[in-house]
Amino acid sequence: KRNHIRPSSLKRYQNYLDKFIDYMNKFFPGPSLNVNEIKVNYIDESFNYFLENEITNGKHWETKTVNGLRTILIQLLNYGIKQGYLSTNTARGTNCFPEKPRKFVEFFNDEELEKIWEILEEHWVEPLKFIVHTGLRKGEWIHLLWSNVNLDDNNPSISIVSTREWKTKTGESRVIPLNKNALAIIKKQKGNNPDYVFTSESGSKIHPDKPYRKLKKALKLLGLNGDIHKLRHTFASKLVMNGRPLYDVQKLLGHKDIKTTMIYAHLSPDYLKESVKVLES
Repeated sequence: KRNHIRPSSLKRYQNYLDKFIDYMNKFFPGPSLNVNEIKVNYIDESFNYFLENEITNGKHWETKTVNGLRTILIQLLNYGIKQGYLSTNTARGTNCFPEKPRKFVEFFNDEELEKIWEILEEHWVEPLKFIVHTGLRKGEWIHLLWSNVNLDDNNPSISIVSTREWKTKTGESRVIPLNKNALAIIKKQKGNNPDYVFTSESGSKIHPDKPYRKLKKALKLLGLNGDIHKLRHTFASKLVMNGRPLYDVQKLLGHKDIKTTMIYAHLSPDYLKESVKVLES
């Protein structure tokens, strides 16, 4: 998967496999040296172990994490079959665990946003406001290049595309129109850096931890929970509460699957009611 997926995803997969190998070495040392000896119940036992014991940062794994390991094991053993090392995929004999239902999405209301902008260090106010007006992921925001910005007053927009150094989360690109507030913010960034639209105080590329810490500091002073990703949720929530179709929100956020966007559906109590009204006539 190297060079086919984002480094963060590769790191996560490696963590899954490292924990599984540690488990096999400890409890099934023989099969850990011969993949053909790994049985379905050995894998099942590992899943239960991860769910019941302190594995990462003193905590047990959630079912979602175990299901992630299961997916990677299936892919890994499929590769083994393809290469002639195996004849069957024992990981396929295991079952997925039911995952906790997603909580309703949290977002900042207008009053909270105003308080945040008042207390946040001035340099980060306009850049983080830009996320509220565009719904960018933190990585997309940090890696936004001037070469992907269109400042045409008739149709201003930004393009989210992968580069040699950075990949989009889904591997796909999208275009986001800029409203007048976002356009005004981006114009103010001109001259700070020849490549990157948003920069650190020194005009260099933003380190991901810097804005995270600055926002967290402001939120702590205000007694609020959240992070930069909550600003993206705020963008989407505002759209849905103002009647924009979930399909539009999906495209603007860059979700591959509409099911991901459905976490915002409860914010539009009329979206199903309006659908069944078409049958009244």
